Amino acid sequence: MNIELANGKATAPCVFTKSAFKSAIAEAGYFEDGNIHTEYGWRKDEPAHIWCRVKRIVLFDDPDSVSLVDAKVWRDNSTGTAFMEQGRDAESRARENASTHKRCNTCSELYRKDSWCSQCSKDRERQRFNRLKAVPYQDQPCVIGDSWHFDPDSLRDYLLEHDIMPSDAEVEEAEPHDLPEIELEHWCDDLPEDYDEYTLPDEIMNALDALNRAIRKHGKGVTYFRSGNRITLPDGFVDGG
Repeated sequence: MNIELANGKATAPCVFTKSAFKSAIAEAGYFEDGNIHTEYGWRKDEPAHIWCRVKRIVLFDDPDSVSLVDAKVWRDNSTGTAFMEQGRDAESRARENASTHKRCNTCSELYRKDSWCSQCSKDRERQRFNRLKAVPYQDQPCVIGDSWHFDPDSLRDYLLEHDIMPSDAEVEEAEPHDLPEIELEHWCDDLPEDYDEYTLPDEIMNALDALNRAIRKHGKGVTYFRSGNRITLPDGFVDGG
């Protein structure tokens, strides 16, 4: 299916899914510059359509992205910004300013210049995960991505919701951590420069000592951090195995 491009706007029939719409925009050499909207016609003969604002993809070496105004000035054709030839090469600075995307040197994926290559980022994260020590899942607290789980049902529901197979799940073990005791340095920005020789009022020091004793006595974790181990899940985990 084709999309219509006009006046900085891409339009397509609603039979397009948003992902297919984005792919079609990219294939046409553009990228979405805002949210994708859905509009319905007021009359029966007016078809529903989706649209969004778009901009043309510009790479650093695009021959039409900059122009040599004179021997000493390069101009970004999209904004009119001029770059004088001093210090860093003017043409390079103009092309960097005019570009919207970069191409990854490793996998050739196209990505916005103010972002990073998502595929290589995933690969690096997978390599980091695989280097961790593997431990079996024994219902211990764990984290996958930014989602923390403290029982098997919670983890199982997450995998099912995100369609992740147990063998592909990057689950890391979590371990409990106690609160740190409060030292005088905690208020160093509010105390005199020689705070190490400064004495707080007795009622505050007594309350601070009582708090630290309670922290030591508690002896149980009040928060969780990644332990540095990865968890291997049994193949039948999502089925309750």
